[in-house]
Amino acid sequence: MDKIKELLGKQQVFWSVCGVVIVAALVCWFIATSGLSSDTKKNADNVTRHLKQLRGISKIEEHPNQDGIDDKKDETEDEKKNVLKHWKDIRDEQVAQVFRWPKELGPEFAEAVARLKKDEELPAPQLDKYLSFVDKWFPRMAVRVMYGVPAGEEFSRKRGALVDWGDIQQKEQQAAGEELPSADKELAENGTVSAVNAGHFGWRERPITLKVQYAQEDLWALEALCEAIIRTNKDAKGAHDVIVRAIREIEVAKNAVEKSPGGLGERLLEKFASAQAKRVDKKPRNQNKNKRNKNNKNNTGPNAILKKAQAKLTAGRYVDADGNALPADKEFTEEYRILPARLVVTMDVRKVGRLLEELANSQLRIEVTSVRMNPGAKPGKNKNTDLSPYYQTIQIQSHIFLVNEVDYKHLGLPVPKEQPKVLTQPSTEPAAKQSPEATAKQDGPPPAAQPKQINDPGAKPPVAVKPAANQANGAAAPVAAP
Repeated sequence: MDKIKELLGKQQVFWSVCGVVIVAALVCWFIATSGLSSDTKKNADNVTRHLKQLRGISKIEEHPNQDGIDDKKDETEDEKKNVLKHWKDIRDEQVAQVFRWPKELGPEFAEAVARLKKDEELPAPQLDKYLSFVDKWFPRMAVRVMYGVPAGEEFSRKRGALVDWGDIQQKEQQAAGEELPSADKELAENGTVSAVNAGHFGWRERPITLKVQYAQEDLWALEALCEAIIRTNKDAKGAHDVIVRAIREIEVAKNAVEKSPGGLGERLLEKFASAQAKRVDKKPRNQNKNKRNKNNKNNTGPNAILKKAQAKLTAGRYVDADGNALPADKEFTEEYRILPARLVVTMDVRKVGRLLEELANSQLRIEVTSVRMNPGAKPGKNKNTDLSPYYQTIQIQSHIFLVNEVDYKHLGLPVPKEQPKVLTQPSTEPAAKQSPEATAKQDGPPPAAQPKQINDPGAKPPVAVKPAANQANGAAAPVAAP
């Protein structure tokens, strides 16, 4: 028995030692593996964090440093000068070719315009002079379009009437008499011409200065559209092969916005004007009776009435880039104003591109926004039954860009010492003399109808000031393009 006990004792020691060794090995393995896992996770997190930092740095084109900052400043200044150069070039181009007061207004008008200051109106005699001039301009221009007489050429009916105003049969009935009326009176009773003239220049009373300035803008825009039609028909030998056969509508500014597809209606435009007038006439609250009476007196004075009239003229006149009319208190861009235009003509649809090309080549910058064929007509119906089926009614909606005077502060550039004058002065050169025979017959439209005579290269443009910010200042309102 003693031997058996001794043997068992030795075996217990062996297994005990084996157990201790196994446990120690497991503990060491656990300690070793747990430290390695934490180190692995820690190192992986560090790698991921540094990788994100490197990726963020790689996206930076130029890392911030003083040299890079100075280079950016130089690039910005160069870009400002580049924009200034192009702005001035476009502005000078429109001033040289378009934005010039009619020379028929004479030197006194030019002097009055040159002396005009902020919050001042042109003298009454000069306003009356413009009133007498502008009422006759569009009928004369319409006659030139009718007979296809380009600017600068002597008036002639040698090709006969090419373009009708309104209904196509109207001109043929008028021309059936033995003797044609003078150029000044030939379209005096034409409904289309009279409607355009009354809508833009048919004033019954003396206009305010802002109205004169806006009327001159309308004159330039209508002249550009008419000249484009004349150039389109320049190769026609007669009415049988003319491209543009009839002009049914020609409108610019507010009148073009009211009838344009998808545009703003007349009621909304009137709402703009009334809202602006209410802002001008709004009475302050919580004031004593004496102050309220004083404010009421100011709101009914000449200045308040003038501001209301200016707000009504400005509301809905210009549009934004999408063709939406701008209210009187909405400022247009610093670079230009957008004047809407609409032209509805009966023409050879195979040569629509020719008319669009001439519009694009106009001295004013004209951007065609939409072209519609037979607007408002029912499918399969053609009103022009007496013409070739190729003659259809085309409606062209466009934007006319009037470039503002360069705004150095807007560009962040120093203002030069010599600044342009406030308004464009009319030409003081005498109008071209007509031959006694032509004067006696009155067979040609006066020089005012011809752009080259209306425009004076030596004249200086008026500063284009935003109407919203300068409603009371007729002189600062844009007469020429911005």
